[in-house]
Amino acid sequence: MGDCMKVGFVPWEYPPRIYGGLGIHAYELSKRLRKYVELEIFVPEIEEGVNKTPSLNLDWLELIANDELLRWGENIRFMGDVIGYGVSSATLALEKDVELIHCHEWLSAFSGLSLKGKVPFLITMHSTEIGRGTGSNVILEIEKRACIYAERVITVSMAMKNELLAIGCPADKIEVIYNGIDTEKYRKVVDETVPAKYGIEGDYIIFVGRLEPVKGVDLLLRAFSMVDGSIKLVIVGVGSQEAYLRELAESLNVKDRVVFINKFIPEYDKIALYSNSLCSVFPSRYEPFGIVVLEAMATETAVICSNVGGMREIVQNDISGILAEKDSLESLKSAIMRVTEDSELRKKISRKARERAIEFDWEKIAEKTFEVYKRSL
Repeated sequence: MGDCMKVGFVPWEYPPRIYGGLGIHAYELSKRLRKYVELEIFVPEIEEGVNKTPSLNLDWLELIANDELLRWGENIRFMGDVIGYGVSSATLALEKDVELIHCHEWLSAFSGLSLKGKVPFLITMHSTEIGRGTGSNVILEIEKRACIYAERVITVSMAMKNELLAIGCPADKIEVIYNGIDTEKYRKVVDETVPAKYGIEGDYIIFVGRLEPVKGVDLLLRAFSMVDGSIKLVIVGVGSQEAYLRELAESLNVKDRVVFINKFIPEYDKIALYSNSLCSVFPSRYEPFGIVVLEAMATETAVICSNVGGMREIVQNDISGILAEKDSLESLKSAIMRVTEDSELRKKISRKARERAIEFDWEKIAEKTFEVYKRSL
């Protein structure tokens, strides 16, 4: 790499440890950043080409924890893992002589904070504790501290910029750089064997994502129960609401029309399931960006999503997708009926969806990120 900048990249999630958009972002961005910098990637799990951080025994954390952390019970160990990861990656970063640390989310903020005054750091904020609605003052304070001490704060949408301003992040530090999509990989795949592999027959609509309250899958099930009985709903994902959603489908008398795929599936299968659907539906109550929306759009799939967060910055209503009002059963039902019953509308927005997705190019995002790196030194 010669004289190029050496950057410590600290993402918490990284293949094969991917739970959501953060891990996808970290992997896709890091591949392109190598064109500009020498990357040292620090992850909690071992994988070829990255640095495994040593795990530390932080059982003593309860001795110094505040009342909130003590209420976490057994989950206090998770905070211990987060702190251990941050301290270990900071130590490794010093050994590797990195010039800059790039943290992602509060989960790796301790890495940058531990090196304050030694190595400059920036942080990408993919969401905030206030937006997630999980209510931890401890995590909120970590986010605030990281934003104040970081040289720069990258975030993934204008909606997220406003959230960061609301928690006290200095306005002159914030850089908005959208997430991206690999449109060579994500393109339409006509392969009817994939739906059949998962027991899907006939026309269907699809949701892909975490099964958590914030994703609005309960609202989707209720809206689905009110539309044409000849189509199916496919729900792909895992999360804390899996059992509840199955029970809800049964209580709404749509159990036989809903196909649950509660596991991580191969990427090709996901692309084929998008491609062969009538539309993809993402009724999130909170969504800082929405990488799954771009995935579906890139496969020329009509998309319906909530008019919230980054999704309303991606989707141009009635052009490249349909925006439904947040938490509105009537609005979501109406959108699903419009798209599933009007083939000409589907064709129009599917075509425009792909065109729109192509604008979110990872190569451009890596170039913009490198420019932020230079301004951080």
